[in-house]
Amino acid sequence: EAYGVQYLTAMQWSLSRFTPGASSVNVNAMSERFFDTVVQVTSLVVSSCFVSSITSTMGQIWALNRYASTQIFLLKKFLVQHKVSRGLASRVTRYVDCVLELRHKKLPFGKVDYLKLLSGPLNVELQCELFEPHLMVHRLFQTLHQANKTCMRQIISTSLSVEYYAKNDSLFSTGQEMRDMFFLTKGCMAYRFRPAKTSVETKLAYLEAGQWLCEHPLWMPWETKGNVKGLTDFEVSIMNAQKFIDVTAKQRTEVHALVRQQAVRFAVSLQTFKSFYNFVTDLPFENLAWLGGPKASTSKEEGMKGEVRFAEE
Repeated sequence: EAYGVQYLTAMQWSLSRFTPGASSVNVNAMSERFFDTVVQVTSLVVSSCFVSSITSTMGQIWALNRYASTQIFLLKKFLVQHKVSRGLASRVTRYVDCVLELRHKKLPFGKVDYLKLLSGPLNVELQCELFEPHLMVHRLFQTLHQANKTCMRQIISTSLSVEYYAKNDSLFSTGQEMRDMFFLTKGCMAYRFRPAKTSVETKLAYLEAGQWLCEHPLWMPWETKGNVKGLTDFEVSIMNAQKFIDVTAKQRTEVHALVRQQAVRFAVSLQTFKSFYNFVTDLPFENLAWLGGPKASTSKEEGMKGEVRFAEE
């Protein structure tokens, strides 16, 4: 027979070993029967493994989709049964969608179980490398990093946390007792404040990633002077003031002196600013040096990255 016919016959026989299909090739000799039996057993094992892997994968995908659909259904059912207002229900569902989408794009630290196996020093070093760039926009933390990296690592590992907020979420409001400092790492926020308590005029400051606000709790008891709302979905690194104080108070004289100098400098700047403008805000002082125009830029010497834009309402 021609080589083409022989090739097609051999292919048909091979495929028939994987499927229930029949073949026109019959075995006669003992060696042929042995070879045919080995091929059939191998085909059975390979095809079974292939089918089971596809079935298992499809089952996992179906279970994940079912879980997500069930949770969305239960969330909406909860909001309806408890008669939650439409506006709040919309914000809740939008925030959930935002967090789920963010977790698909960026895996949270706590979701990786194997990271819990790291030793203490290795875990601290990893957190430092992840979060230290967020603090380098501030002059104090640049100085601490150069003076004592061990202290910097302790500050990051003990006092820093990360939170996610959806669009239109409020970070804090006026008159709230504040114990944290905030570093905006993603998104955009609007800070609204009144230059004077009796003033009807309000001003808006727009903050983008790489900026911070509310440094005051690190150095003194503080109540917020404005309110912050997200213009987009945003992420903030939050530094707990009390934990920051606990870490720096235990350090050697050099670090303690740097922190004390910053505290004194900050208090003097606050008093000077208040006496000149007759009001204070939660923003860094250099961003309020000029409020007469639409923009107030800052310099790298002051430790601020980028600029805060102002607008009147």
